[in-house]
Amino acid sequence: MQRCFFIFLILASKLSFSQINLIWNSPQINYQTITGWVDFEKSGDTWKKRIYQLDSISFRIMTEGFSLTPQYTYTFNQNEILAGLQLYSIGSDLNGNGKMDFYVLAYYGNSPYRQSVKIFDISTNQVILERNDNNYYFSYPTLIDVNNDGLKECVIPKFDYPSFNGYNIEVYSTPASGIEESTTPGQFQLYQNFPNPFNPSTTIRFNVPSSSLVHLKIFDVTGELIKTITADVQNAGEHEIVWDGISDKGVRQPSGVYFYQLITNSTTESKKMILLK
Repeated sequence: MQRCFFIFLILASKLSFSQINLIWNSPQINYQTITGWVDFEKSGDTWKKRIYQLDSISFRIMTEGFSLTPQYTYTFNQNEILAGLQLYSIGSDLNGNGKMDFYVLAYYGNSPYRQSVKIFDISTNQVILERNDNNYYFSYPTLIDVNNDGLKECVIPKFDYPSFNGYNIEVYSTPASGIEESTTPGQFQLYQNFPNPFNPSTTIRFNVPSSSLVHLKIFDVTGELIKTITADVQNAGEHEIVWDGISDKGVRQPSGVYFYQLITNSTTESKKMILLK
């Protein structure tokens, strides 16, 4: 009886782990190189992922599969390096070639820096939209269907520079629609706040894949907790939280860099935002 029991354990062990096998082991990667997967090619109603690498010189999209061989490369200029290599997926295909497009930020002058934004297609090196003007500081682009026509518009706030006395909002039409419009995301995602920089309030959007208790925390640049917002249990899908720039003590915060941290049942993610008055 005891022997049968041990045979059962061995068979159960093989059954339990037979489907968990190592399928790829990458070569050694420099610790200063960021490596991950990004949605890159349209495939029906989904995006096919590619491996990317980011370092202090360039952003690279690899060939298909488990590969660290670059197929597409974007090399940063000095102004983009000064901005801290802030390159992001735009989340859509804006020129209709079935490839994900990206945007990159650049800094000019001295603090307070003037910021520009460029949206580009890494597969062709085509610049799709660039906003760079000596009189303005351009914030992050946001894609949203603002006029309910089924297509996303690209929204870019621009602030008077260097006074930051006021701002305008530029809205550009795009052909983006379809698979970018996901109401029940498959994974947690925290978006860049909008507008950014902001005054007096800003909106923070996020996706959750399933019902979850959500908290939003705001920290200043020293790491001090400024504000805690409890959003209670949120259903799967996209949600928004607005911060009015006021701390838990009822004090309106001064201009500066702040960090917002979103905490769910299983995930924590943080991003940077700028309050300008």
